[in-house]
Amino acid sequence: MFIQLTIIILISIILGVFSQEFILAKLKKWAKGTKWKIDDIVFDSLGNGVIILAFILLGLWLIVRFLFNFPTNVLIILEKTLSVGIIFSVTLLIANLTGDLIKFYFKKGRLPSVSIFSGIVKGVIIITGLTVILQKLNISITPILTTLGVGGLAVALALKDTLSNFFAGLQILISRKIKVGDYIQLSSGESGYVSDIDWRNTVVKTSTNNLIIIPNAKLVSIIVTNYYLPEKELWIKIVLDISYGAKDLEKIEKVTQDLAKRIIDEEFKKDYNRPEPKVYYKELGEYSIKLEVKFQLKELKNVRIVRSRFIKELIKEYRRQKIDIAYPKQIIQLEK
Repeated sequence: MFIQLTIIILISIILGVFSQEFILAKLKKWAKGTKWKIDDIVFDSLGNGVIILAFILLGLWLIVRFLFNFPTNVLIILEKTLSVGIIFSVTLLIANLTGDLIKFYFKKGRLPSVSIFSGIVKGVIIITGLTVILQKLNISITPILTTLGVGGLAVALALKDTLSNFFAGLQILISRKIKVGDYIQLSSGESGYVSDIDWRNTVVKTSTNNLIIIPNAKLVSIIVTNYYLPEKELWIKIVLDISYGAKDLEKIEKVTQDLAKRIIDEEFKKDYNRPEPKVYYKELGEYSIKLEVKFQLKELKNVRIVRSRFIKELIKEYRRQKIDIAYPKQIIQLEK
């Protein structure tokens, strides 16, 4: 009997491995050739040993139901154990599939979801599956709920920081003031793109390819600048120092504005509707006249490139037009 059981289980494993490594691999390859992405997600969810486990459970079910005669009490225990295994496996499959679908729709921009939202949905599905398992085993969940209610206060106190971060993450998710992909700057000076928001932390990726891990509770209690709200377009400002000896301020203003407009047109190939660059004299400084240049860009990632190009070409143009940029001077008077 033991040898027969072993043979059946081995056959189930072999069939499972064959189905996963060959049949499922062919289906995945076929799915990648289609425009519809849902089939890729479904077939990916069936990987990671799910099909092998399914064949093992199928082999055990055949053993219990048809191939061997077990005593009634043993048969009942085996059937319940097998049912629990099937329910739990299906629950995990549905939870993982649902989580992957949520992430897919999030990437498409259809949901304000991040890891925390996917985790909540998966947690609800798993809890539902465990509830079904308890009912299958004829275990009442009322005493369990009562015990959880009595111990809830102690658990809440022990997990105070964790719960604080969790609910802060929900607040961030629901308010949609900060989303994955946004460029933010903290009041402490750190800045970068939001790469993930999970149940405990918000992860920000900096321009130097480092990660800043911020507890959600901390994030909702500090001042945060979101450069993508209310829209991605933003104004950049450059202040120039014009010499007091400049003879034609109107000419300097026009040269600067024309250069700013030309650079923006060339950078975006006139495919971007935006206001005209603004150039105006701001104030009289200690050693110069302050000229402020403002122009709008598509988003923050363009700032450094456009600013660098503008400064380089501005210096060339000012030199060609013989326009002096002021610099600090000190006059020392010597008395005999």
